This record gives sequence, C-alpha cells and structure tokens, in this order.
Amino acid sequence: MKKCLFIVNPISGGLSKKQFLLELENFCRSEQLEYGVIETANEGNDTRIQSAIKSFQPQVVVACGGDGTVNLVARNLLNTDMEMAIIPLGSANGLAGDLGIPSDNQKALQLLLSGKIRALDVIAINEDEYCLHLSDLGFNATIVENFNRSNLRGQLAYLLFFLKSLFTDHTRNYHFILPDQSFQKKAAMVVLANGSRYGFGAEVNPVGRPDDGHFELCVFSNYPWYAFFSVLFHFLTGQLKSSRYYEVFSTERLFIKADRPVELQVDGEPLGPFDEVNAILLPRRVNTLVPA
Repeated sequence: MKKCLFIVNPISGGLSKKQFLLELENFCRSEQLEYGVIETANEGNDTRIQSAIKSFQPQVVVACGGDGTVNLVARNLLNTDMEMAIIPLGSANGLAGDLGIPSDNQKALQLLLSGKIRALDVIAINEDEYCLHLSDLGFNATIVENFNRSNLRGQLAYLLFFLKSLFTDHTRNYHFILPDQSFQKKAAMVVLANGSRYGFGAEVNPVGRPDDGHFELCVFSNYPWYAFFSVLFHFLTGQLKSSRYYEVFSTERLFIKADRPVELQVDGEPLGPFDEVNAILLPRRVNTLVPA
C-alpha cells in the first residue's frame, strides 16, 4: 500500500481547507492509500515534517498550498529517494503551472497514481535557503513582504500591494559576478529564475526550465517613470525579450552585491533585506510527480 504524507497549508489562497481535506480522505480511501496529514503553522514546520517522515516513512510527500508550501516540502526531501507531489492551493502556484500540474484538486490527486518523476534542480541561496522556482530582489520582493505581513490573501490582495509598491524606490546599484563575466548595473528588480512564470501568469524567464542544469539571472534595469507601462506590457504579454530594460543570463553560479540592503524573497517567502546574495545550482535534487 502506497504511503503519502500530505503537508497542508491551512491559510494558503485565503480559503478554508475543510472541503479539500474531505476530498483527500475520500480519494485515499477509494484508492487504498495509507496517508497522514500535517497542517503547517507559523513555526516549527521543518521539525514536524522531519519527525513525521521518520515515523511514517512515506513514499510521497504532498505539498498542498502555494509555492512557499512546495519549497517547505522540497527542502525536507533534498537528496532523498522520496517523491514530492503538488496540489496547487495557494495564491501563487507558479511552479505547479510551469510543471503542468492541474489546478483541479481531483486531477492533481490522480498524479499520485499516474504521474511520472521529474528530477528538479534547486538553487542554494546563501548556503541555507533553497529555491525551486523564482527568487527576486527589489520590486516584487517588497510586494511579497507586504503581502505576507497582512492578513489578506488571493490575487486581489497581491494587486493591492503591487499598486502600493509603485510609489516606493526599489532601485539599487548592483555588482554581478558570474563564472564567465562580471558587470555593474542599476536595477529595479533582479530575478533568480529556475522556472519561467510567476503564479499570476507573467513570464519572467522565457527560457526557464526547472531541470535543465542551470538557472537564469533576469535583470530589470532602472527605467524612467514614463517607461513603466511599456515594461509592464512586455512583462504581462511574454515579450520581455523585446524590452530594452530587460536582460537575461544563464548560469550555474552567481554572486550579487548591492550598494545597500534590499528585500529578498524565495519562492514567495520573504527573507528580509540583504546586500549580498550567493547562488549555486544543485542539479536534479527533488524527485517530483508531474503529468505523464
């Protein structure tokens, strides 16, 4: 009998998980899956997950939430043979979208039975943080920080904080060091991309794949106020390569130095202000169930 451990974020997406938990129970019983459930809390999640993995010994650990919940599960499965599955229930489900995982709960649950394994790369950031999908400094990281400090959830809440962030200066002077080059640039946002799209659908990295052996540095150069809507248009329509204010570099290693601290977020979780970021790719570290 297959054993599945479900990690459920009870506040992801701003919706109650009562109905989902009933769906989960009925699915596991009908498919004769042995299962356990952990609901995440404000702290102590890694310890609780590790303890449950040790005692329950599941074959699959299922992240039920948004990108932050997926990150939580993945970092507890690094360098193991266990598989990760994703039920996208968050405000942002960017990685699930990149992997083609259905937003319908029943279809996503079916991947526990019919999914194929895809070994995903991970970006190690400042040694003790891990990114599966997208991390960034500046504009979007400030939105994520404000979003997580509030009690609001959902896409409308994100839009509210997006509009608020338009009136904040996010620009920094950055020094970028890659294995084959180094350069300096003033930028409003810097993205470390292991995937391609944010959860709200905007494509930040046209060449992004989470299992291709490298990640992308995407730099949004400082632009005049009158160019904002041009940049936004290119961003939302998947035409960033046509923007004079956007550049992308593929790499396996990266060091970033900012002239003063700037907000950093990793997979939708704010980490606070940093003035240095060291990023190294760890290839094929998380076995993930995706549509066949």
